[in-house]
Amino acid sequence: MTPAEEVADARDKLRLTRREFANALGLGPRGISQVQRWEKGTVKPNEATMTAIRLMVRVQELERNPAHWMTPELWTTAHKASNELRAMAEQAHMRSDYRTFCHALQVLRALLEHAPKKV
Repeated sequence: MTPAEEVADARDKLRLTRREFANALGLGPRGISQVQRWEKGTVKPNEATMTAIRLMVRVQELERNPAHWMTPELWTTAHKASNELRAMAEQAHMRSDYRTFCHALQVLRALLEHAPKKV
């Protein structure tokens, strides 16, 4: 799958408009056109952006079926981190400090690494 296809597929799975997708990634006022360029394949997103996109999709998938791999306590922590990440992403374009946003990404990535691989 090309990066363009992966971005379009992720946005479709998340059921987000380009504006919502751009806001979730903290892209700012030109985010909609940036997402459009990614989906057309005229520009490739950097690896950090692709990691964030994959993480958003994975979190949504896990929210649908949390019992397959998490204890209730761990699920509560992941769900809280997911909600905090979404709230921060919505406000990321309004501030220049991304440390908290990046920390939330790291917490979710660490939690998701504990998910067993499907057989």
